[in-house]
Amino acid sequence: MEISLLADNPSAIETVAKWYFNEWCRDSGSYTEDEVVKKVSASINRDTAPILIIGKVNGVLAGSAELKIREMDIYPEFEFWLGGVYVTKQARGQGVASKLVKEIISLAHKIGVKNLYLQTEDLTGGLYL
Repeated sequence: MEISLLADNPSAIETVAKWYFNEWCRDSGSYTEDEVVKKVSASINRDTAPILIIGKVNGVLAGSAELKIREMDIYPEFEFWLGGVYVTKQARGQGVASKLVKEIISLAHKIGVKNLYLQTEDLTGGLYL
């Protein structure tokens, strides 16, 4: 699997935004598709949060993950978050999410993040377990 920054693959913005919208926003109404595109676009960074990475399997876009900043309004004291982990149905079960999560953790360390918090809908940890 090849992992790279969204900053090096801006053509992936629309695809990632569509994944996020369909997975987390369409039914909840929390964001419009245009708002999701703007949020994803804001993650085109290399050395400061928010940073979004993508994974490709055999050259095909397979997943994404983010190093987010102050992602949850109810926890303003917590600065850096791991979230936005998404893997396409075709790539699930191949270790894509694990590799993306490990890369976000590595990126966080490289830019000096001391504490990284987990953003997940499943409070038991879900796939992160």
